[in-house]
Amino acid sequence: MGLDFSEMFERPRSASDYLWLIERFPRMAVGGLGRLGGYPADVSQRFLKFIDIAYDSRLRLQLFCAVPPKQLAEGGAAVDFARSLSRLRQLRLLRLPG
Repeated sequence: MGLDFSEMFERPRSASDYLWLIERFPRMAVGGLGRLGGYPADVSQRFLKFIDIAYDSRLRLQLFCAVPPKQLAEGGAAVDFARSLSRLRQLRLLRLPG
């Protein structure tokens, strides 16, 4: 299943919404991911929550990023991004430009 970052995280959603989605679709791809600093803090927090749920659920996920992983949290309020980045790296979920 292919999804867009803004569709997944700019609208208010709960952890149970993400869990419901993951239970029904064991494979997902999310595109349109750029620097989180351009979004309000609640968008970043929903993204981080989704990564936690995806990691715990062993979701087969691909994230298509416009910037290198270390730049994702630049200028944003994603204070616990280091843990999420570590989880993404463990699962090798990032697809970078180029």
